[in-house]
Amino acid sequence: MLSAGCSFAPAPSDPPAPDAAMSSTSSAIEWLGALELRRDDFTIPPDKLLAGAVDVCAQSYPMGAATRAKLVWTDAGTVREQAMTIAGEGAGPYGHNTLWCGSLDLAAVPTTLAVIAEDAAGAPVRSELAITPRSEITLFDAAPDAALWRMAGPGSFAIVELDGSAALRAQPAPSELGLYWAAIPTPPDFELTADVRLDRFDDNSGVFVRFRDPDRFGYDNPAWVGVHDGLEIQIDETARPDGADIHRTGAVYEQPSTFVRAPDGVPGTWRAFAITVRGNRIVVRIDGQQVTDCTFVGDLSRPERALPSRPGAPRFVGLQSHTGAVAFRHLRLRAL
Repeated sequence: MLSAGCSFAPAPSDPPAPDAAMSSTSSAIEWLGALELRRDDFTIPPDKLLAGAVDVCAQSYPMGAATRAKLVWTDAGTVREQAMTIAGEGAGPYGHNTLWCGSLDLAAVPTTLAVIAEDAAGAPVRSELAITPRSEITLFDAAPDAALWRMAGPGSFAIVELDGSAALRAQPAPSELGLYWAAIPTPPDFELTADVRLDRFDDNSGVFVRFRDPDRFGYDNPAWVGVHDGLEIQIDETARPDGADIHRTGAVYEQPSTFVRAPDGVPGTWRAFAITVRGNRIVVRIDGQQVTDCTFVGDLSRPERALPSRPGAPRFVGLQSHTGAVAFRHLRLRAL
């Protein structure tokens, strides 16, 4: 879904001079903003773009100066173009711009996107963006990646250095759940990998998959959206509250599955988690050993729970802050 809320550099009260991306200085269009990539209203940094459908948007200034715009790109060696539509007038923080958008389905190959906007006389301005859609992206590997993440509920996650690597370490609020989630819509089927490190043996955390935007549910504590709308891969060596395997590290929390208990985690030691989500099946491996094979049969009380991403209904992954300073590093998302 496209909206006039796309975020671009604002057009100031005195228009900026044309930059090198503009091919004409005589156009009535005085400014054409940088291209923005979006999926379901979520901005995607170019280096985090998975192959597939994407909206490409740009803003032109002043509002109404551009009478048409088109997308131009290369597909399998052939130059193609597509007319863009006006997704909003009065766009930008000051309401001075026209927002143009178009949709493409991009393969995992390098390409250059260009937006060419023209005024009524046909004088053009141009903006370009070189991209390489991928089949796998990094969700967190270094401090700048934290710009992708949002905190739902109390508590926080700190960026720290542990064993020579940047890591996200939970800082829970007392007696409250928190959810740190990556604002990148996931593919329908995917694999999420991460290294996980306990600070104490009785630490409690989890990895959530396939939940919707926590901020759109109206919860007092939106972290509970991960619990109610998604599924949790548990991190708890003590399997609270009852010691049952459905509450133990590697289990899909409270879901029946084929479960093989992994060796207990050792505080201060990293373990490699691989979570494969395909259809309604979730397979969890820890340090290469399969721990869980779960077929989620659905939730009659919440029929939208843990469905695959689809256009207009994106799903996300996130990390729980619950008890203790559990740390995560090398988080990667791969489309299946």
